Amino acid sequence: MYLSLIRKDYSIVLRNNIGLLIAQMLFILIIVSTNLGIMGYAIMAVSFGWQILMTVSAKDKMNHSMSLLLSMPFQKKTIVNARYMSVMLGFAFVSLFYIVIVEITKFFHVFLFKPLSIEVFFLTLCAYSLFASVTLPLYLKFEDSVVRGISLFSILGVTILGVLIWDNTNIRFLIDSMTWLKEYYAIICVAVIFLSITISRSVSMYFFESMEF
Repeated sequence: MYLSLIRKDYSIVLRNNIGLLIAQMLFILIIVSTNLGIMGYAIMAVSFGWQILMTVSAKDKMNHSMSLLLSMPFQKKTIVNARYMSVMLGFAFVSLFYIVIVEITKFFHVFLFKPLSIEVFFLTLCAYSLFASVTLPLYLKFEDSVVRGISLFSILGVTILGVLIWDNTNIRFLIDSMTWLKEYYAIICVAVIFLSITISRSVSMYFFESMEF
């Protein structure tokens, strides 16, 4: 059942849209990476996650898909869980896409993109999960236009804040000086991801149970 729901989500996102999505990701990656290095990967990942949520939510509401799904043998928790799986699977796709782009450009001796380190992977996954955890319940509760504005403001705000912190502090020195953080960052990230997704799923289920279709 999960597979059919995930397939439905991605058929909505990718239908007649694959070329445009790839072009958008490359544009974000090139523009941001030129100025901010590896942050291009992080911003591209969050943008793709937002694209999944925004597109699927809009189509579901337009086509009254939730009512149709509930008339079929799908439990509400299955529908909600599948949506989270779709979003998190998007992160895996983006990460694989980035690795392929890095290897292709490296083959042609173009070193615009930095290799993806395990530290950056976990930190980006943590940020991606937090963004999805906040945004997904909002799409269930509010109109898409409201959530779109909140999401865009959040992405821009976090990006600007990150750039300011990066430019005005020796963030690498601070991270290197916190030896305990270097040793346990993966555990911390996994804990944050698990906690944020668990809380978010509970909120989403509460919203979903209270909705009328």
